[in-house]
Amino acid sequence: MAKKEYKNEFAGPGALVQLAGVIACFFYFPLGLIAGILLLIIGNRMSRKLVCSVCRGGIDDKARICPHCNDLLESK
Repeated sequence: MAKKEYKNEFAGPGALVQLAGVIACFFYFPLGLIAGILLLIIGNRMSRKLVCSVCRGGIDDKARICPHCNDLLESK
């Protein structure tokens, strides 16, 4: 029985938002620091994807069966 797991993407829109957060932390102090931390948190949430523990294929949070490997997903 497969489990639903979270995986962070290295590239994509979430990573770009995180990059903007890192840059903002070093500029426009002290407001840039606050905005940068917020962008890092938002970017982290955007880059998280729910995947199957068996095949690592992307799944929906309401899925009961993995659409890629047809394995039964354990409910949380």
